[in-house]
Amino acid sequence: MDKSAQIVADAYAVVSQPERLLDIHERLQSLVEAHIAGTELTGDVRFHFAHAADLLAGEVEPGLGPFDPFDGNGQDSPAARSAALVLDRHLQLVRADKTVFEDHLKALGEPLPEWIWHPIDGASGETSMRSLLARGDASGAIRLMRSPDDARGALFTASTGMLDGAPHLLLHHLGLRWDDEAGSAFIDLLGLTRSEARVLEWLVGGGTLRELADDRGTALGTVRNQTKSLLRKVGATSQIEAVCMWAGFRQRWLDAQSIDPEPAAEGPRPRGKGSGSQALMRFERHGLLGGMPVLYMHSMLGGPHVMPAVDAAMRKAGLELITPWRPGYGERTVQADRFAMVRDFVDELPGLLNRLAIPRVRVLGSVGGAAFALAFAKVHPELTHSVTLASPCIPITHRSELKHLRTAQSLPIEVARIAPSLNRWYVRAVLARLRRKGAMEYVREYFSASPVDLDWMEELKNQEFIRNSLNEAFAQSGEFGVAETELNAMDWTPLFEGLESPVRIIHGSDDVLARPQLVHPFAERHGFCTEGPIEQSGSFLLFQQPDLIAARLKDQ
Repeated sequence: MDKSAQIVADAYAVVSQPERLLDIHERLQSLVEAHIAGTELTGDVRFHFAHAADLLAGEVEPGLGPFDPFDGNGQDSPAARSAALVLDRHLQLVRADKTVFEDHLKALGEPLPEWIWHPIDGASGETSMRSLLARGDASGAIRLMRSPDDARGALFTASTGMLDGAPHLLLHHLGLRWDDEAGSAFIDLLGLTRSEARVLEWLVGGGTLRELADDRGTALGTVRNQTKSLLRKVGATSQIEAVCMWAGFRQRWLDAQSIDPEPAAEGPRPRGKGSGSQALMRFERHGLLGGMPVLYMHSMLGGPHVMPAVDAAMRKAGLELITPWRPGYGERTVQADRFAMVRDFVDELPGLLNRLAIPRVRVLGSVGGAAFALAFAKVHPELTHSVTLASPCIPITHRSELKHLRTAQSLPIEVARIAPSLNRWYVRAVLARLRRKGAMEYVREYFSASPVDLDWMEELKNQEFIRNSLNEAFAQSGEFGVAETELNAMDWTPLFEGLESPVRIIHGSDDVLARPQLVHPFAERHGFCTEGPIEQSGSFLLFQQPDLIAARLKDQ
């Protein structure tokens, strides 16, 4: 059997065993070389290859819905992964987010310390938590102190969920801030007096009634009466319930402001005006809330989330990372036209920044997020202060550049260029391997040429971060991986050619994607600055050198 016919046979076999696609690198490489050389397939082989490609493109596994490739029993609540605080049925500590609680909660398996209860709740906080657990599928809210020195506390939503097959209490940090415009709308809608509005704003900020009385130089009884009047008008039974009602109103009001009241009758949609999908854009915030804003275009590994060390570095530098979920991540859909996918996404971002009252941002792109970062700077120069790319994917403009990548990195690009349907099955094969052998084995194979990255991945906290991020990336489907591979396989320089904002590329000494042989010619062609290679750094540069990246963002 000749090589072409063998490839066809393998393609048919992949229909029933998608993971086999990972084991035919050599023959796929032959197909790539034949395609580049212009070798024609015989008529019969061409027919069968096309038919196999159709099968691969159209095949759908029956009953394949959202799945968790890392969940052995399938019973864990997805909310457990993102909870800032997880307690067992005895209200003993199972896990605490070091970023939220500043590393003060360490006694796993022990009851919560006394300092955590906020004066607003007093002794009722623990009672409320036990009540939620007793009711099963219930939810509520509670204000907790984040450290012994916390003067204000923070609001948390509380709900029950399954973890390791047992019910747990999951608390998610609800970062709130007062918005003057939304506040005015809320006040007008409910007819609040100036005093009642001041009480609400004070409670949203985490203050107590006694602190408000002291601040205003009035009697505590007066403030309490104003609070009772506020609760009666908003229909709330507690201060926390009133704050939660404000939070819900604020989000709905901000979403409504981002939607065009009347769509254009004809012609292209104006850039920067956004669309109704904007209201559904999900994003995360890290670092110092209200600090110097940085728009972060995330990579697949990590997604819109960051590790505690990155969050701490950004807070220390006075930076806030605003991280929108990229197309294809989680439940967000993608377009088949990858350039349109990027352009439409960056067109939505001004609406998000407007909602957050941010006039201008520094832009950070990592790995596959580089295309989105540069496209945003090109389309919205008035919103862009500068661009920093940390270990970015470099657009491949000619096949000769692929020689600087190892097979694990170059093969998906070549397959996506020649046979998109095979690329989709390549991604499905990766998912099959993740389900069968686990995430870390595949990730280790992919980064096997980087000793620094391999050492970094040996830390258990880093493995957990990678596992959770991949789980979230592929929770609904493999579409994020398909879109990522296809975009990386394209010469996506048209997305940013002619951009005016300053761009700096930082790359690590062991980066398997941003190789010096790719970075420096790319930077010279477009007038970008470079820094590196940074020693003891690889493809996880942002996570390995967070203080360095934070410093460059602040100084640029």
